[in-house]
Amino acid sequence: MAVVGTRNPTGVGRESGFRLGYELAEAGVPVVSGLARGIDIAAHRGAVAGASPDDSGATIGVLGCGIDYIYPQSSRQLAGRLLEVGCVVSEYPPGVPPLQHHFPMRNRIIAGLSVAPVVVEAAERSGALITADCAMSEGREVLVHAAALSSVRSAGTRALRIQGAAAVAGLAQVREHTGSALAELPPRRSGSGGSVQQPVPRDWRAVGEWLVAGLRHERAAHSTGRGQ
Repeated sequence: MAVVGTRNPTGVGRESGFRLGYELAEAGVPVVSGLARGIDIAAHRGAVAGASPDDSGATIGVLGCGIDYIYPQSSRQLAGRLLEVGCVVSEYPPGVPPLQHHFPMRNRIIAGLSVAPVVVEAAERSGALITADCAMSEGREVLVHAAALSSVRSAGTRALRIQGAAAVAGLAQVREHTGSALAELPPRRSGSGGSVQQPVPRDWRAVGEWLVAGLRHERAAHSTGRGQ
């Protein structure tokens, strides 16, 4: 499931993104988002918190740059943690900086990797709406989070609701509106309290250590001066 939204959420939006990420990961449903400030980071953090300690598929961060750039810089530590319970992916080769036009393109990958996106909180021109449009173009369900529908930063979310997007408040309603799609996912945990079938691959750990240590391109965010 993709969990996406504004870079400037309200407290309600941030909490809703975190809680949904947590519930999905705890239930063994991978959480896909873009490692951007705001809702994306909240959802990833929720997924990391909800994952079992040795999970290897709880959350996927999709970048708009090469994987040797983590942008924004504030996401670097979280990216390292993601690699312990998931992965970070990019269509761009190493060395490609975070250019502004990459991020709308990145959103089609977020949509493509998910059964359906949940737009938690989004303004009228939020990039999260691009993710929703991409999902709809593929005939996929688009959901909105009920908790943040009335917020001052949810004009785009309300527009999706008017267009027919279902409002969900948590995992149970997500399952209800995605039908059998989530039920078909293979379980990642055993039935004995939370251990998973596969350990984190060693190369993911190495990449995570590399990213967090900032061995290259530490100046990326400063030199580009571009947001997402």
